[in-house]
Order: sequence, then C-alpha cells, then structure tokens
Amino acid sequence: MEFTGWSLPKRLEFIEKMVTEESDKKYSFRFQDKFTQFNVYRIPIELSKYRLENGRTLASQEEHIYKNDLSEDFFEDAESVEAQLEQHNILKGMLKSPRDLLKYFIENEQDYPLILTRLGFVVNGNRRLCTMRELLQEDEQKFSRYRHIDVVFLPHCSEEDIDRLEAELQLEKDIKADYNWVSEAYMLRNRHVKHRKSFTELATTYNISEKDVQAKLDLLAYVDQYLENIGVPKQYNEVMKDEFAFKQFKKNRDKLKGDAKKEIFTNITFSIISMPREEGRLWEYIPKIADNIDPIIDRLTNELKIESDQITLTELDAFFEDGLDDDESKLDKLVINLNENEDRDTIIHIVREVVDTEEELKDEKEAKDYVFKMVKKANTILNNAYLALNEDSSADGIVEQFKNIEDTMEKIRKAINGYG
Repeated sequence: MEFTGWSLPKRLEFIEKMVTEESDKKYSFRFQDKFTQFNVYRIPIELSKYRLENGRTLASQEEHIYKNDLSEDFFEDAESVEAQLEQHNILKGMLKSPRDLLKYFIENEQDYPLILTRLGFVVNGNRRLCTMRELLQEDEQKFSRYRHIDVVFLPHCSEEDIDRLEAELQLEKDIKADYNWVSEAYMLRNRHVKHRKSFTELATTYNISEKDVQAKLDLLAYVDQYLENIGVPKQYNEVMKDEFAFKQFKKNRDKLKGDAKKEIFTNITFSIISMPREEGRLWEYIPKIADNIDPIIDRLTNELKIESDQITLTELDAFFEDGLDDDESKLDKLVINLNENEDRDTIIHIVREVVDTEEELKDEKEAKDYVFKMVKKANTILNNAYLALNEDSSADGIVEQFKNIEDTMEKIRKAINGYG
C-alpha cells in the first residue's frame, strides 16, 4: 500500500478531469464565509497526500525532528516521500486517542467525505485517511471497501481560507478527535510566528478571545521551559496529561512578586510535575507552594547545604512567622542552588513537609493556646538538637542561630509583658 500519494502531475491531471464532472452525491459546509454544496467524488485511496501544515500534528513534527536530529525544514516539502511517510507514522500514533478510529472503521464504513485541496492535500480527514490505509494494508480483502474513498475538492484558495475551514470544522461533532492542548497551542504559535498572524486574527479565525490566545501561548512557553529543565526538549508527549498542572503553575506564578521568587517557585513546581504519577496528585500542592513560598524558601536555604555565610535564616523563623529576609542576593543564591541541584526527591520532601506544617499551623492559629503550642514546638526542636549533639556535629553557624533565637524570645517576652 502506497502511503505517500501520487506525484503532483498525476494528481493534477486526475483532479482537474474529475472536477469537471457532476456528482449525484453532495456534501455541504461553510467555506469562504458562505454555506456551499460540494460534489462528492470517489477516488483511489493512494491518490491524496497528507497536509503537513495540519495543526494537530505540528507539535509531533517538531518532536520527531528533534529526536531524530533532522533539519528544521524536514516537513516543509509536502511532496517529499520521506516527509509523507513520517507524517503517516505520526498520524498512526494518534489513531487510538482520544477516540479509537481503528475500531470505528473496522465496524463501520466511511460516512463523511475527506476534504482535499485542488492539489490533492487533505485539509480535513488526515487521521481517517491514515486509518483506512492501515486497515487496507492489514487485510486488503476484508477492507476492500477502502480501496476507493469519498472526497470533496475545494476550489483554488489561500492558506488563510484553509486555516479558517480547519478551525470551523473543529466545532463539528463527528468522529474527528479534538486537538490536545499542546497541539492547539503549538498550532497557534506556528500561525503567529511562521505565518505572522496577529493575536486578533488568530482569535477571529479560531473563535477564541485574544486573552485565550495569549494564555495558550504562555502555557506552551512554560512547557518548553519545563522540557528543557528535565532534559527532554520538544518531547511534548511527556506533558499531554499535565494541562491542569501547568494552568495551576501559571495562575499561581503570576501572583508572586519578584523574579527570584518566581524562579524558585518555577523550579519547585517543575520538580513536582516531573514526579512519577504513582507518587499521587502532587500538583495539588502547586497553589499551596505559592501561598507558603516564604517559609519554603526559609527551609530550603537551611536544608540544601548552602554555605552558612550565605544564608542566616533559621527554621524557627517559619514557626514564629517572622517572614523572610527579602535580600535579593540571598534569593539569587538559592535560585542558583536549585537550578544546579539534581536531587528533586529531597526538594519535594522538604516542600511537602513545610506545606503540611503550614497548613497545620493555619488550623491552630485560631486556638487560644496557639502561641504556647508554637513555643513548645520550638522547645522540642531545640531539645532534639541537643540530644543529637555529639563530637562529630558541626558547630558552624550555631552561635549565629542562637542570636536569632534569643532575639525572637525577647520579642515574645516584651509582647507578653505588654499584654499583661
């Protein structure tokens, strides 16, 4: 079975002859701003070529180029046999998700015609064409009904007309699959960057708001940053199930002030998203991380083996909510440490512990004995430190921490006396 389509001269000769003939079968849809009735023709399944500009496959093409170290223009030549074969393989990988097209076409016949340009490229129905070709190759006798397929041919038109049609057909409730969130965003970026479409034009074409266009492109930029961060650039399949996590990430990152805090939040959240799914729904921690970023930063600076002369914050600061010293140089040093730290398990353990503790503290704040509980907890920590002390313990920074503790104790004494 030939998957790459006929040569251009052969296609043109066949198509130009066929479109001069009238057909008893019709198919109607809106095109170029008017509802039009088109002739439906039967053509050999080998004739047509996949449209490489198909929005659904652009992200997968980029992934394939990167994985196989191909030239960036590999999918630019739509007549290329190699590019058409790879496009078929990409489409083949999409046949079972989110709807099982193989199962559908095993049990049913073609019910909607494919829509082709006058050059024989499939505008709508690339996945269906791939499915029918696969079945015909599997068993030519059993699926002989797919040797010829129903199609309609568009009149000569612009790429913008085709983009508008593709966008409009997305709204139809047929067996066609919805775009996944990454493919949709990548398609929008492709149209914006490569075809120089403004946000206004994209919003009009795809029937969404300009704000939604910007939001989708922002999410894709964060996806690219994340994939670079975890060492698998352009591997978009890694994040297909993480749309909600990235939306949570963007929403909560936007609430933070200061580039350093945003960078720290980004690093932590990327660690959360990268964890195996059997670890549980860790992305639920994302808004809690943003809400507790100061005590998290405080704890990380003390736990990630940053030199004592760089950071002077203490774990007790978090319990007494004295807040974080906003010295940007200290935050910048933590950013560098997190970016170079490959121990994501330790980072996540610390973050979860801080978040759980802070959640517990919030529940206790309304209690009358809240201050007593906090002082008692601090005392327990100090006793544990004393019990763990031995001749191998490092004394670096301990005296300086004592000064911080004593200052905090003095503040509490003065406050209690004042209330008395």
